Amino acid sequence: MSAEQTWTEQEIERLGALIDAWDPASGEDLADEVALALDAVPALRERFDQRFARAVPEATLVPEGLEDRVMPKPANRRWMWLGGISALMAASLSVVVIGGGLLVTTATYGTRSAPNEALLDTTVTVEPARRSDLRPTHAPPATRTLPGMTVDDLRGRLVDKKPVSDGDLRNLGYVDGNGDGTIEIPPATEPVGHDGFDDHGVSPFRDTREQPLSTFSIDVDRGSFTWARRQLRQGFLPDPASVRTEEFVNALDYDVPQPESGPFAVQFEGSPSPVSDNELVRITVAARDATVRQPVHLVFLVDTSGSMQGPDRLELVKTSLGMLVEQLQDGDTVAIVTYSGSAGVVLPVTPATDQATILRSLDRLTAGGSTAMGQGIQLAYDLAHETLRPGHTNRVIIASDGDANVGVTKTGSLTDGIRRYAKEGITLTTLGFGQGNYQDARMEQLANDGDGNYYYVDGEEEAKRIFVDELTSTLEVVARDVKIQVAWNPETVVRYRQVGYENRALRDRDFADDAIDAGEVGAGHTVTALYEVERVRGSSGELATVRLRGKPPGADTASTEWTYHMPAGAMQPSFEQSSRDHRMALTTALFAERLRHSPYVMGTSYDRIARLADAAARPGHPEDQQLSELIHRAAKLSGPSSCREVVMKVNGEQRVMWVDENGIFCD
Repeated sequence: MSAEQTWTEQEIERLGALIDAWDPASGEDLADEVALALDAVPALRERFDQRFARAVPEATLVPEGLEDRVMPKPANRRWMWLGGISALMAASLSVVVIGGGLLVTTATYGTRSAPNEALLDTTVTVEPARRSDLRPTHAPPATRTLPGMTVDDLRGRLVDKKPVSDGDLRNLGYVDGNGDGTIEIPPATEPVGHDGFDDHGVSPFRDTREQPLSTFSIDVDRGSFTWARRQLRQGFLPDPASVRTEEFVNALDYDVPQPESGPFAVQFEGSPSPVSDNELVRITVAARDATVRQPVHLVFLVDTSGSMQGPDRLELVKTSLGMLVEQLQDGDTVAIVTYSGSAGVVLPVTPATDQATILRSLDRLTAGGSTAMGQGIQLAYDLAHETLRPGHTNRVIIASDGDANVGVTKTGSLTDGIRRYAKEGITLTTLGFGQGNYQDARMEQLANDGDGNYYYVDGEEEAKRIFVDELTSTLEVVARDVKIQVAWNPETVVRYRQVGYENRALRDRDFADDAIDAGEVGAGHTVTALYEVERVRGSSGELATVRLRGKPPGADTASTEWTYHMPAGAMQPSFEQSSRDHRMALTTALFAERLRHSPYVMGTSYDRIARLADAAARPGHPEDQQLSELIHRAAKLSGPSSCREVVMKVNGEQRVMWVDENGIFCD
């Protein structure tokens, strides 16, 4: 039969009967007669699917020559037909692809074709999903296959969801490239062990008329970024739960003018998003520099347990703290406490001018034994209390992999005393080292409760940045318990969502409650918060009022508030016309959101993010080149994609795009 032939009802019925009656034992060849008809006759295609679809338990054998015509078929799957003598066929799958908040409801894979309106009639709204909705792509030790996401998986993992029919739910999940319900994961060498991260989910959009206030604690940590840098340089993607977007954004430096008066200056800028129909707003808070550094009294609390053996653990601790010692000055003091099976004082309080004694004590440290972190923390704070001086900086610095397996081991119990000492003016810096059993969640929480900051040290480069380049910012606190509350204007902003800061979110009433702990800001630090917003069309009024609240450094004191206004003039007409600082901050956030599988950017490829980073790179900012390098690494690690053209319905509008086998947009 020719490809142009029209099949009669009798011919269709004859071929259907052949399909129904086919017996694998007969060896009968159906390929020549059935192949073209499958492409041209929907009724016959449906009959073939019912007989041979993989979802049918008895469909274990398929006529020779037609194996590649069998598709996984949910009960109510929809098909779009592409005829052709080449027998090229496309499968239309109802999928959800979320990119910048846009919900894609129907995709047709294959060659160019006119979209069939009948197939584009379903709207599926699911927002937001937790990161665990989308399987991590960091590679296991060897090649393996991962099953597609089931309906029950989806139901159990959604944070917020609107009613979706069972039929539509069956079509959600990965679109597999193998055609057998699996996705091939390329081989890679992954560190063996149990690194500990907390998954805090992804912030959803909020209606401004219902929830105009967004309240959170300030955060200057960047441990998440440094951890990801190490993973990427070692050849695999970081665990999505390890990625905290705000720590990526705050790992970069921004050029913000110094405050004219008071401890803070606030800068606003916004622009259209480069990946969605919404706009992105950047709020950057710059703390004043310190003209004179106050004397510091430091207690190094060093984990010398067996898990700290190795050049990237205890040996790197010695190098890092040695850099800090060499930067100290007259009037500063250092003491050293270690813990393994028990805790002990290695060096009593010693003037920083006696560098030789301090460095010699560090050099003698060796690793071995279990981990009595709780005992070590108590001893270190007791020692720090002896040197507590009003007007001076009093700080404990913990260097550890975060493990605790002897005595007090629960993070909540470890932090009880830390909070009490923080109120007296003894702050805490945590330095994370190692991988394989690294407890990121604990190290971050200790720093949060200790009114301090958290760093992950992946090498001497990071140690130098912390203790040489940024020593004053690391040690000198400008304000404590700093909170931010953004009051969005319902007349100009329809809805918003904060990008990052999920584990720093506060209740709105916590803003004015001085008993609620929040973050600290060091001298010269800049802190950036990003929001994705949908503005009211044609509006031109003020976007938001931003209030900061914080306490002066030292013992527990009353808070002060500062108020700033975000004008409509802060919004730039295009992404390209915004400042390089703005573009780099947004690109960095996109990278982090993509790494942590945020549903709002899963339609954006690493290659596209890399191009944005390359275009926004700022002269004199080597960290921009480093970021670009990491994005390119992530693009390679995510693997080559087989891109196909799709016809999609996005918010009611038909679009033709290219996506890969995972539903990610190709460029």
